[in-house]
Amino acid sequence: MNRIAILFSAVISSAMAAPFNSLAVVPQPQKTVEEFIVIYRNSEDEFDFNLDGVVDTIDAKCVLTRCSELVVGKNTSVVVVDEFESENGERLTFEFTNKMREKIDEFGDVDGDSLVSAIDAAYLLTAYYSDKEIGDVNTDGKLDAKDASKILKFYADNSVSIQSNYVTEKNMEYLGDLNSDGKVDSSDASYVLVEYSRLATE
Repeated sequence: MNRIAILFSAVISSAMAAPFNSLAVVPQPQKTVEEFIVIYRNSEDEFDFNLDGVVDTIDAKCVLTRCSELVVGKNTSVVVVDEFESENGERLTFEFTNKMREKIDEFGDVDGDSLVSAIDAAYLLTAYYSDKEIGDVNTDGKLDAKDASKILKFYADNSVSIQSNYVTEKNMEYLGDLNSDGKVDSSDASYVLVEYSRLATE
């Protein structure tokens, strides 16, 4: 099983637990995650659901927000971007507009099962993380102390049972477990710092 398949199996299991459009019979995906990644790479701008010119994890958050709206039958006014997901480390909100909803309704069913669901968000996250370097948890293209700090914060929060949001959990599942022991902790932060030091002296 390749890395994408292994990572996706983890993210899909938790996506199944997230809210999605409930039907008596849930349709089966018409695309594999590998097939979707090819589509994602070739037409990435289709998946810029928050219309900010960048395709990233926040677009998956928009899909989750739309999914929740469809489940409860009521629109929300904002999308919440948690500290970990935002570039400047602040908790942010932005208006969830009808234009965004329309784009998600048109392109958000990325697995082709005729539903906009948490599984579509899982596909998006898998595609986004598939070409990122392990350890680069803030996805800025380099391993450094900022990544170690984020890993340590995640570990500290989990140690005192502070619940992380879905996107942060997936980020750590994909990129945070550097020593492949099945958990994200201070050892992984140490790995990042060691690698950062090695690269800095080359």
